[in-house]
Amino acid sequence: MKKLSIFICLFMSFNIVLNAECDYKMQKELNTLASHVDYNYEYDEESDSFNLIIYNIGQNLKIDYNDFVYNDEGDILIKTIKGGESLKISVLATDNDCEGNKIRILNIRIPFVNPYYNTKDCLLHPDVKVCGVKYLDYELSEKAFQNLIDKDNSIDKQIEKTNEETIKEETTLLDKIYDILNQIYIPVLLVIISSTITYMIFKPIYRKIKHGL
Repeated sequence: MKKLSIFICLFMSFNIVLNAECDYKMQKELNTLASHVDYNYEYDEESDSFNLIIYNIGQNLKIDYNDFVYNDEGDILIKTIKGGESLKISVLATDNDCEGNKIRILNIRIPFVNPYYNTKDCLLHPDVKVCGVKYLDYELSEKAFQNLIDKDNSIDKQIEKTNEETIKEETTLLDKIYDILNQIYIPVLLVIISSTITYMIFKPIYRKIKHGL
C-alpha cells in the first residue's frame, strides 16, 4: 500500500512537471495561432443541410469533434448540419509540451434557410426586411411571412390613399383658384373689352369736337 501511494505521488509529480513545460510563452503562441482559426458555412440544397468549413488549423492545433473530414484545401469540413443547430467545438493544442490543452472554444450557431428568398412574393415586396436575406436566425413560418406581406400591402394601400387624398386636395385647391379667377377675371375682362370698344367708337367723335370740326 505504501509503495502504491509513493507511485501515485511520483506519477502526479511527473504530470505536473510535464504541464509546467507548457509555459506562458508557448501558451501565448498557441493563443495567437488559435485566434486566426475561422469558419464559414454553406448550404447544400441536395441534402437540405449545411456544411461547416473551419480554416487555419495548423500543425500545432486540432479540433475536438467526432465526425469531420479534410477538404481539397486542407481545411476541416463538417457535413450535414441542420439549420438552427448549435455546435461547441474546442480547439486543442497538439504541441508535445501543451498537447491536449484547450486553447479556444468555437460557439457556432447554424442559421435557417429563408424559404421565401427570391420568391415572387418577395420580388413584389422588396421592402419587407426578410426578403433581402438568404439566411435567418430563426425559422420563418408561412403564417408569419404572410403576415409580413399583408402588413406591407396595408402600408402600400395607406401610402396610395394618402397620395390620392393629396392629389384630390391639390385638385380642389386648383378648382377653387379657377373659380375665384373666373368670378373676378371675366367681369373685369368684359369691362376692359367694353371700355376699349366704347373708346374706339367715340375716339373720332371726341377728336372732331376737340378741333371744332
